Amino acid sequence: MKVCRIISAVLAATVSLSIFTNYTSAGYGLSPAEHSIVHQNNASQVDFNDVWYNNLDPTINNGEPIKGVDISSILSLEKTGIRFYNDSGEPQDIFKTLSEKGVNYIRVRIWNQPFTNSGESYGGGNCDVRNAAEIGRRAAQYGMKLLADFQYSDFWADPEKQTVPKAWQCYDFQQKQQAIYDFTKESLKTISDAGADIGMVQVGN
Repeated sequence: MKVCRIISAVLAATVSLSIFTNYTSAGYGLSPAEHSIVHQNNASQVDFNDVWYNNLDPTINNGEPIKGVDISSILSLEKTGIRFYNDSGEPQDIFKTLSEKGVNYIRVRIWNQPFTNSGESYGGGNCDVRNAAEIGRRAAQYGMKLLADFQYSDFWADPEKQTVPKAWQCYDFQQKQQAIYDFTKESLKTISDAGADIGMVQVGN
């Protein structure tokens, strides 16, 4: 039930035309016509210069401070043979160590397809949905929640660049909306089904 509420909340944000507003000023992923549609639909509804949070629920995370780390590249690091140790110098699962040190949230970035068409990795930890699900599963084993960060790109995205995923590059505006909906919903289900405890979702990097 909790995951259903998370999915509903995230989809309400991602499917909204307003998700593209920040990208259109630089022309990221939208045609001039789509750019115009976005602003026409949002001009009278949203002022992105002023965002106010006037009702912070004190029960979030059971009232405990959120102490999180981003270890999105951990699986790639482990595959190279890197090992982690506890305070006694003994090999120990990094997830267990983080939990023992008070970390209660793991942030993981999610890219659509961080590989070339021939299957070669772009690097950066190969942060696809499958990796996110495994990281979320391991975090949950030690009582840590997951913050899933959807970047809606095949590689690094940030406020200055937002590259449309390869699979979406030929999509029109409506198709992009549906693609965001489908990708978000399917990814959250995959991560949750793996055993992750999704506590928060971040839209964009």
